[in-house]
Amino acid sequence: MRDLIIIIPVYNEEKIIKNTILELRKRIRQEYSLVLVDDYSSDSTYRVIKQISLDTQNIKLLSNRYKKGFGYALRTGIEVADSDDIIVIVMADLCDEIELIPQMYNKIIEGNDIVSASRYIKGGRREGGPILKALLSRYSSCLIHKISRIPLTDLTNSFKAYHKKALENISIESTGFEISMEIVLKAYLKGYKIVEIPTKWRERTDGESHFAIIRDGIKFIRWFIFGLLLPFLKIFKGGSNV
Repeated sequence: MRDLIIIIPVYNEEKIIKNTILELRKRIRQEYSLVLVDDYSSDSTYRVIKQISLDTQNIKLLSNRYKKGFGYALRTGIEVADSDDIIVIVMADLCDEIELIPQMYNKIIEGNDIVSASRYIKGGRREGGPILKALLSRYSSCLIHKISRIPLTDLTNSFKAYHKKALENISIESTGFEISMEIVLKAYLKGYKIVEIPTKWRERTDGESHFAIIRDGIKFIRWFIFGLLLPFLKIFKGGSNV
């Protein structure tokens, strides 16, 4: 049986991280290892997790080994997983429908390389958050889906499951939240098997969102263009150089 690794990048989440860990323990019955990567928090997040980890065997606490940024923190967590592990990315604020994790795990076991949780297909839903952010996410994903035929309708959602072996063959460049979009686009170009399932996403109610529409949105532009060019890249490059 392949190991399930849940990775959570954390930044200044001292008020909610204990509850996040407890909710995972309560709602995920399947055996898993929890990897928390502290992204240079300026509050007591690291100390809170460290204290919890002393009494919990399945928790590994890491510090981001690169520069500050969600993408860098995520890459730090991915690097500690073994080649045959199944990785699921979860946000620290539990905006994700974590009850889907066993289903996502099983989809990988069935032979898929990536499982994406989509807010934009039947059965999925997005609740709360800035309207502009929601529109940009939905319609950029929709446009790329229509033009490139990638079997995904929600490219920007971080809540995805990956077979680690697939990630080892992808050169990741992103430093921020755009990392989720980059990975699936490059994986599709390489011919990896990708599927999606519906999910219900809710904007966080505790703490503050760390996503800045202008600062972080700009980083998505490169991968939006990359996604629109996928049909041409598949013809001329065949995915060999990504």
